[in-house]
Amino acid sequence: MDKTVLLIATHDTKEQEALYLKTSIEHNGVKTLVMDTGILSAPQGKPDISQDEVAERGGAACPCEGCQPRSPAAVSYSLHHGFRRCL
Repeated sequence: MDKTVLLIATHDTKEQEALYLKTSIEHNGVKTLVMDTGILSAPQGKPDISQDEVAERGGAACPCEGCQPRSPAAVSYSLHHGFRRCL
């Protein structure tokens, strides 16, 4: 059975660090899936599980790029529940 790591990161502020970790993990022969849980802006790259998908699974629309502003608590709640539903 091949091992897979789920790398959960906020790509709005830590995308470069997440990509470094992904590269390092995969260099050691382990498949890596990346989940973006950022809420401030869209990522530069394309994670395997987008912030849109995480938010939608938590019952909210994407918290960035043209969406209506929501309280940080409401967005965090949606992302928390969406994260659990992505697993």
